[in-house]
Amino acid sequence: MPTIITPEDIFRNGVTLLAFVMAFYALVAKERKTPYMVHSVYRIIFVVFMSLGCSIASSCLKNINPWWSEKLNIGAALLLGFGMLYVYIKIWTEQNRHLCYRSDQLLLNLFIVRWVVEKWSLFKGKTAYEHNPMRLPPALISSLGESESIPKEALDAALKHHVASEEMSIAAFFKTNTLIQTDQLLTDLAIRFLDTGCFVQYTCCSRHPIEFLLQLKHAWQSKQRNADWKKMAKRIVLVDGYTPHFGFTDTIYRERSKQAELDCIKVVSSKPTFAGIHTSIARAFNFIKSNDTEGVRTPTLVIYEGCNALTDIESAEQYRVFVRHVIPSERLWGGMFTVFVESSVSTESEALINSLVSMSVDMTTGKTDNQPKTA
Repeated sequence: MPTIITPEDIFRNGVTLLAFVMAFYALVAKERKTPYMVHSVYRIIFVVFMSLGCSIASSCLKNINPWWSEKLNIGAALLLGFGMLYVYIKIWTEQNRHLCYRSDQLLLNLFIVRWVVEKWSLFKGKTAYEHNPMRLPPALISSLGESESIPKEALDAALKHHVASEEMSIAAFFKTNTLIQTDQLLTDLAIRFLDTGCFVQYTCCSRHPIEFLLQLKHAWQSKQRNADWKKMAKRIVLVDGYTPHFGFTDTIYRERSKQAELDCIKVVSSKPTFAGIHTSIARAFNFIKSNDTEGVRTPTLVIYEGCNALTDIESAEQYRVFVRHVIPSERLWGGMFTVFVESSVSTESEALINSLVSMSVDMTTGKTDNQPKTA
């Protein structure tokens, strides 16, 4: 039986595929300043080397054991085919990250599919849940005014600026020194939202989110509220942006995630990269949607803590792309109070965040910028 693909063909094509992958990934990583892409090369290198190894072994056994030689040659061809399919999917995924800032929904993010979905929504003529936000209730605004974490003059300036565009969200930036300071700020804000029947969505890249959840639970219960904590917990969603990037193989993170899910709607484990964080935020939103029974979108406290930590494995440029997308986008969605909290951030990135939020509070010095800001 004649051989359709010879060991020489496999060797030549394997080396060609490897060279293409190295050149393409190096170009994209340099152009987009995303060093994480280097990690994606490892698997394809292993697959190609396995294919080359089977091909070489097939050539060596050709005259000794033709049966094994043929089987190894088929295995080498299959491995090479798998490698080509893997590279195709990875390139498609990277294009999706680049153009849509998502690491999922490869088919749904195609232009033709998005066009069909948009036309179908217009045909139904019904306002989607996502586009039907509830304004921040007066009780919540009054409660925020009593918070010691937000300077009254800064909140008043933000609310005054908000009056002209009540359908927009409010965004704030807080710079903190320690975890204690961060937890005091975030638990205070979260409790005020939960007290008024709103949701809390918490995303963290600098620690496992259960630390915040435990602090929030303790703060809630220490005030001897009549409401059941389990009932309140069904309005909290956590996005774990820490474990996929810095948890590595430690099993404690998976155990802590299971523990956290007992006291919240869901712990969403992020995919790597800022695009992965953005994808997980969308998933968290869908979990809130499935638990929102108001008919309109209930206001949500959306927290981003320590996202600058990912600049250690991506780049400062990608962090600023993330900030430039998320804050203006959530302002437009309405019905949200977006809070960015950072303890370590570059001067350039801090200036960018300040330019996009309605109020900025430096808790490391007590300095407050009361002037409302817009993008």
